Amino acid sequence: MISHQEKLRNELAGLKVSIAHYRSLLEEAEQREATIQAALDAYIFPVLTLPPEITTEIFLHYAFAVYKKDEREPRLPCKDILILTMVCRAWRHLALSAHGLWSTIDLGNFPLSYKARGEMEDIVDGWFSRAGAIPLSLRGWMGPVKKKTSRGINTILRRHAPRLRDLHICVSDPGHISNFVDDLSFPILQSLDLSNLADGGPGTPSLPPLPISTFRESPQLRHLNLEAIPPASLGGIRWERLESLATLDITPQECLDILHKSPALLKWESYGSDENFYDADQAMISHPRLATFELLNSNREMLRYLTLPALRDLSVHLQELDDDDFLAFLSRSRRALQRFAFFGRGPLVLSMKWCQHMMHLTSLGLSELRAPFRANFVRGINRQHEHNFLPALEELTLRDWKSDQLDAQLLDALHSRSTAQEAESGKAVPMQLKLFRFIWMSEGPYTADAAGIESLIRDHQVVLRDLKMRGMEVYVGTEERNYFE
Repeated sequence: MISHQEKLRNELAGLKVSIAHYRSLLEEAEQREATIQAALDAYIFPVLTLPPEITTEIFLHYAFAVYKKDEREPRLPCKDILILTMVCRAWRHLALSAHGLWSTIDLGNFPLSYKARGEMEDIVDGWFSRAGAIPLSLRGWMGPVKKKTSRGINTILRRHAPRLRDLHICVSDPGHISNFVDDLSFPILQSLDLSNLADGGPGTPSLPPLPISTFRESPQLRHLNLEAIPPASLGGIRWERLESLATLDITPQECLDILHKSPALLKWESYGSDENFYDADQAMISHPRLATFELLNSNREMLRYLTLPALRDLSVHLQELDDDDFLAFLSRSRRALQRFAFFGRGPLVLSMKWCQHMMHLTSLGLSELRAPFRANFVRGINRQHEHNFLPALEELTLRDWKSDQLDAQLLDALHSRSTAQEAESGKAVPMQLKLFRFIWMSEGPYTADAAGIESLIRDHQVVLRDLKMRGMEVYVGTEERNYFE
C-alpha cells in the first residue's frame, strides 16, 4: 500500500514535468509575441509616409469641412477635430502641433450646462493654447441665456481680443450684455458677425437695440455682417474702411446711409426688411467701387436711388421688379455688369428690355419664368432668331424650371450657341456658350426626384451629348449632383 508521503512525491514529480512543459510553451509564446510585435513595429502605414506638411494640409481641409455637416446631429463642437488625436501616436503629435487646427472654435453646439458651469472658458483657453501665435477665429456664440453666463463670453473676449481675426456673436437678450465688450481693443479683427436673436420678427413689438458701442479700436476691420442690429448702435465702426457688408432686417434708409459713408465697399448683401420705403427727398447715391450687389427680399425701391458704375455681379431674389425703376438702375449701372442672377419663388417676370442693357453679360441665372416671358427668352437666346441678344453670354443657369421646359425649343437655342461663329465683316464675333446648368433644389416644392431627372436625360441624351461634344459643359441635376456625367 502506497503511503501518503509517496503520493505527494509522485504528485510533485508530475507538477515539475508540467511546469517544464508549460514553461517551454510560455517561452515559445513570448518569442512569437516578440516576432509579431517586431513585424508590426516595422510596418509603416502608407498614409504615414506622406510628408508632414501634406498630412497637415489634409487635416486642415478636414477640420473646416466638419462645419458643413448636418447641424441636426447632436455633438460637441469640434469633436471631429479631436478624433484626429485618437488615431495613432503619429497623428496625435502632428495634430497637436498643427496650429491651424486649433485657431478656430465653434461654440454653437455647446450644451447650456457648459455655459452655466463656466467650463466654456477653460475649453476655449485650452483649444486656443494649441494655436501658437497665429490669429484666432471665434464662432457660434449663442447666448447668453442668463446674466451669469454673459460673464463667460466677457472673459473669453477680454482674454483673446488681441489675437481675434474673426468674431461671430449671437445674443438673445440685449439686457444681459450691456457693455460686454466695451473698452476692448481688437487690433487684428478683420471680420465681425453680430446677430440679435432677440429680434421678434414681423408682428412683434420692437426690442431695444443691441447695446454695443465699441469696436472703435479695430483698425483692420473690413468685413461686417449685421442681423437685426441697428447700425446706430455700432457708433465705433469705421465704415469708411469696410470692404464687404451683409445686412439683415436693416431698414432701407439705414442701408442707404451705410452705403453713403462706406466708399471702400466692394460687396454688399442686403436681406429683407418689412419697412415700407419711399422718400422723395432721398438724394441719389453713386458708389464708385461696389462691384457685387445681392438683393434678397429687400425693398426694391432702394434701386431708385442707386448708381453703381463699377457693378459686375448683380443677384436679385425677389418675386418681381418694377420695370421702370430697374431699367433706370441698369442704364446707370450697366457699364461693367458681367453676371446677373434673378431668382425667386414661383414664375418670374423677365423683361426683354433688361437684357438689352446687358451687352457685356457673361453669366445669367434665372428661376422659372412665366409662360410668355419664357417663350420670349428662349427665342431671344436662339441665335438663329436674335443674333445680338446677350452676345457675350458664356454661362446659363436655369433653376427650378419644370422638367418639360427642357424641350426642343430650348435645346435648339443651346445648339445655336454651342459653336462660335466666324466673324462677319464689321461685326463682333459672338461668344460660345461654355456652360449650361438645369438645376432643381434638393428639397422643396420644385424638387425633381432622381428617376425623373434620369428619365429627362434619356429623352434628350442625343442632343445633350452633341452639345458636350461641341465643347459645352452640361449640368442637369441638383446642386449636389450632376446626373449628366
